[in-house]
Amino acid sequence: MNNLNLVGNITRDLEIINTNSGTMLAKCGLAVNKKVQGVDKTMFIDITFFGKTAEIATQYLHKGSKIAVSGSLELDQWDDAQTG
Repeated sequence: MNNLNLVGNITRDLEIINTNSGTMLAKCGLAVNKKVQGVDKTMFIDITFFGKTAEIATQYLHKGSKIAVSGSLELDQWDDAQTG
């Protein structure tokens, strides 16, 4: 099962993308704080809204908005050509 629940603040205004098939995507960053051994740590996570959720998100969300997000986690990895 791949379920994820996050609460944080949007770090940048939403980037709107319309796909060739007509589906709207809205991308942004999310800053999530957590305490590790008494020290606050911030994780920065890229999130993407799809379809009707993307349409609604673009109407109401902006940089600094506090939101709760439920969804699934997808991990992207790549190699930097300069570092090997």
